[in-house]
Amino acid sequence: MGYLLFLDSIRSKLLCFFMVFLLFFVFFSGVVSAGSFAAGPGKIYYNDLLKSGYAEAEIYLNNPESMPVDVEIFASGDISDWMFFYPQTIRMGAQETVSSVAIIKPPKHVANGQYTGAIEIITRPVRSANTTAQYGLSIETAITLWVFAEVTDNQIVGYSVTDVSISSVETGYDVPLLLSGKNTGNVEVAPKIHADIYDANMNLIKAVNISGTKVMPTARNTETFYIPTETLPLGQYWVNVSVLVYDKVAHTKLFTFDIMEFGALRLTGLLKQVAASNVWIEPDEIVTVYAVFENTGQLPLKAKFKAEVFFEDKLIETLESDERTVAVGETVNMTTYYNPNMQGRHFVEGYVYYSGKTTYRKGTVINVFSVDKKSAFFEEHTYFIYTTIILLLLFFLKRIRGVFSNRFVSYESVTGKYEGIENTIERLTRKTKKLKRKIEHKNNLRRGG
Repeated sequence: MGYLLFLDSIRSKLLCFFMVFLLFFVFFSGVVSAGSFAAGPGKIYYNDLLKSGYAEAEIYLNNPESMPVDVEIFASGDISDWMFFYPQTIRMGAQETVSSVAIIKPPKHVANGQYTGAIEIITRPVRSANTTAQYGLSIETAITLWVFAEVTDNQIVGYSVTDVSISSVETGYDVPLLLSGKNTGNVEVAPKIHADIYDANMNLIKAVNISGTKVMPTARNTETFYIPTETLPLGQYWVNVSVLVYDKVAHTKLFTFDIMEFGALRLTGLLKQVAASNVWIEPDEIVTVYAVFENTGQLPLKAKFKAEVFFEDKLIETLESDERTVAVGETVNMTTYYNPNMQGRHFVEGYVYYSGKTTYRKGTVINVFSVDKKSAFFEEHTYFIYTTIILLLLFFLKRIRGVFSNRFVSYESVTGKYEGIENTIERLTRKTKKLKRKIEHKNNLRRGG
């Protein structure tokens, strides 16, 4: 009885092991589940879309794993031909979060109504020469985000101002005005700035009108306007700023600023990070190198990122970004591109040059390796390998069950034979005792005779 319970326990454990393995296979195969990779929002709504109109939504992607992945985004369903993504393919680094803009443009002759579809996000692990050794098995994943779109003929004009700020300047500089907002309608708009400038006693000195760039429906924008100050002497000023959309005031606010002597304000900047879009690449693959720079001073400044690339402690290339204006308090990414052709570790070190000054240097490492053939083979035959493993496991489980069944039969057979032998020994023992008594009886008769 104990042996039977032991067999049942073994069978139960094997069955549990098989079910866990099967669930593991389904969960990580990437057919339905996304594993640990995450994307959102799960549902995206495009309301009040015009025919031949425009709308956008931001998709957030998170890779929590310790290896880079390639991400591909595409649309399906009724709206598959209406949607575009920027960017559509992304190489994400380990433990990185990025975003992509999902843009929808209904065709001109589409009927009014409700439409549905989906955004499919496929991730594939980036395999390098040491992928298997460092990360183990790499799994492809898939995520679906649902899309709901409403097409209408009703034109809606709207613009929401989220922030307006202004800064003091030194003499000779124009006053920067930073405007942030969102197009809340379904037609494109171009916000305009009307600024009434007053002296310290609130006497009107001059009025300025500045046109902004166009903002597409549902899109956000941040733009810096510059109020000219060439005729203004040193001192304090007031400015009433109005933001207009289609000649209607969307926002108004009163500010004060100073025009100060030259040298009164500081020009300072901070290089926060130098990074690469991907730290594991193949030879001749282009990688983006960018510097995260913040204007921590009190004046707008022009800045440029410069970097040097070292390989085996030798300088092999220099990189330089385009020059750009950075507003006060603004943080920007200044990008350049590197195309390595030698395998190994490349070290990029750079700084930001601004207004005759330079920041401290920072750097990053780029690993350049060719794709391992074994990893490539595994990638091409992933599902065949998994299927083979399942079949082998089933075969192994069947053999184990057969072996245990045979052992059970053999046990019964041996037990039966043992009982038969025991009975035979008992019969022989009885016969031996009877024969012994007969011999003793004959011996007694002989001695008595």
